[in-house]
Amino acid sequence: MRVLVTGGTGFVGSHTVAALVKAGHRPRLLVRSAGRVAPALEPLGVSLDPQDDVVVGDATDEASVQEALEGCEAAVHAASVVSLHVRDADHVLEVNRRAAELVVGGAHAAGLDPIVHVSSLSAIVPQPEGTTVTGDAPIPDPSTQGPYGRSKAAAEQVARGLQAEGAPVVTVYPAMVMGPHDPHLGEGTTAWRNVLRGLMPAMPPGGFHIIDVRDLAALIAAMIEPDRGPRRYLTTGHHVSASHAVAELSRVTGRWLPVVQVPVGLVHLGGRVADFVQQVLPVRLPLGYEAITTLTSDPDCDDGNTWTDLGVHARPLDDTTRDLIRWMVAEDLLSPAQAGKVVAADG
Repeated sequence: MRVLVTGGTGFVGSHTVAALVKAGHRPRLLVRSAGRVAPALEPLGVSLDPQDDVVVGDATDEASVQEALEGCEAAVHAASVVSLHVRDADHVLEVNRRAAELVVGGAHAAGLDPIVHVSSLSAIVPQPEGTTVTGDAPIPDPSTQGPYGRSKAAAEQVARGLQAEGAPVVTVYPAMVMGPHDPHLGEGTTAWRNVLRGLMPAMPPGGFHIIDVRDLAALIAAMIEPDRGPRRYLTTGHHVSASHAVAELSRVTGRWLPVVQVPVGLVHLGGRVADFVQQVLPVRLPLGYEAITTLTSDPDCDDGNTWTDLGVHARPLDDTTRDLIRWMVAEDLLSPAQAGKVVAADG
């Protein structure tokens, strides 16, 4: 199928393009800069025709979206501003909601089937204590969410409105996405890098979910099947506690990582202070309040039906961690000493 992909030069989008090509589909990218296509896709073994497979424009511009949709049979809307920094709040909300309206709504108006909307676990949490989160979880009260979560929830309202009308919108809710070949160093990659570089000496209690970007891409590619109607898939992958995540990094590198666990109240206060500092000074700190609440919320999630329905198997978290570290060394984002046993074993 001819598949429009927005966000195709980003982390999830680029791996999705590679998975679509592997599955025999023909992606077309809507990108803001043609110069970003090759650096994002060539490391994944993908080469696209710049004339036929790439449309330069913006997912928040209606004319650009309509041009990109022409001739396509399905769509993957992966374009999103992913930021947990307080200074980005207004921009994140505006862009993520508007892009969903134009791309997901435009794809439905053009008769595409399916239309995959890459949402986020952040769109559907927090839920009441004791709730097991699935893809059918209700959208929370916006007052309980941070700016990024509210932006994804606003985009989710668009997708669910179309699903209620019977539109073949397939929503996917990833948790923290990790793995190699992250073109723009997203929040998760940056966090792991900071731990390994000794720039994150404290971690909050709680836990979170990690899905390998390659597994997520394979799941999205498996969703490109017409005539199945609206669907929702939670894609949270492996659950780890914050302390276990650091212990895993320590184990695979063979290094002692001096990260201490700080009481949740103190961590939340630190997040508020970090947000205030970032609002008044031109700095970006490792964690702000929304990032901290994301790490400490630790929702109970069940994505078992996703893997069964789509026939994809999650790789071990150990593989994700090692491959990410190897890639960061290859890109000079970590030194061999910081990678420890991972690169020493490759020798």
